[in-house]
Amino acid sequence: MRISHALILIAAFLVPVVHADLLECVDPVVREVLIDHGGTRKTRFVNDIPSGFPEFNLPDGFALIGSSDSRNNLTVAVKTRLPELSAMEALVEVFTASGFRHNQQSGEPVRGGFRDSVQTVQVLSTTMCAPDDRSMLYLTASRPNDTTYVNLSAQEARQTACSQMQRYMSRGPFQYLPDLVLPADVSNIRQPTSSGSNNTFTMEVLFTSARNASQLVGLFGEQLTNQAWQHNGDWVSQIGQGSAWSMRQGRVRLSGNLRIIPRSESEYLAVFVVWKLEN
Repeated sequence: MRISHALILIAAFLVPVVHADLLECVDPVVREVLIDHGGTRKTRFVNDIPSGFPEFNLPDGFALIGSSDSRNNLTVAVKTRLPELSAMEALVEVFTASGFRHNQQSGEPVRGGFRDSVQTVQVLSTTMCAPDDRSMLYLTASRPNDTTYVNLSAQEARQTACSQMQRYMSRGPFQYLPDLVLPADVSNIRQPTSSGSNNTFTMEVLFTSARNASQLVGLFGEQLTNQAWQHNGDWVSQIGQGSAWSMRQGRVRLSGNLRIIPRSESEYLAVFVVWKLEN
C-alpha cells in the first residue's frame, strides 16, 4: 500500500502559494516558516478558523495567525511565546480532551527528505487521530526567533485508519530517511514529494542547477556519508546516474539508491529510495 506524503509528513510548513495579503507585513523569517516555498497550487488564506476544522479553544498564551484551505487539507496557524515542546504539549492536551488520541511523543524532530539550503529552523511534529480513527491532525512547531509558530493540519477521513498510518510512521523506513540539502545555487525548486509503504519509501524533488549530474551525485553522496550511510558504488545509465547505499541500525538493515535524472539541459529530478530489508 502506498501512502500519500500529504498524510505523513505534510511538508512541515503551512501551505504553498498564498492568495491574500495577510502575510505581506510579517517578518521574512516568519514567512519562511509559514509558507512552503516551491509550491505551485494556489491556496486560500484567511484570518479565521475554517469551517470543518475540529473545534478547539486556544490555550492561554496562544494567538491565532490565520488558516488555509487547500484541497483536502485545512490548516490553522497559531503562535506563542512558549518553547516548541511546551507549545506542542499544550495543544495536544486540548485535543486529547475532545477525544483525539495521541500515540507518539509530544514533539519529534521532522527529518528526512530533500530540502533547500535556507530551511535551517528545526521543526517538531506529532500526529493525533480523531475519535472516528479516520481523520488525522498533524501538528508542527518551529521557533525561528523568540516566538514559536505551530501549524495544525486536519486531514479529512480516508479509507486507511489513522492508527494504522501511525504504525507505518513508527515502524516503517520513514524514521531512517536521510536529510539531503539542495545546493544553495539551485533554482525553480518544485515542492518535494514522498510516498511509501511499510518497507519502502521514495522521496524526490525537481530543480534547476548549473551543476552536472555527476557533481550532484557527489554532493548528495557526501551528505549521505556524513549521516552514516555506507557507499556501495556508483552507476550510470541512459536515463541518468546515481549511487547505491546501505545502513545498519541494530537489527534493521537498510538499502538506499540515489538517482539524478536530467529532464533538460539544466533541470534535474533527484530521487532517493529507501528499502527496509529486515527487522
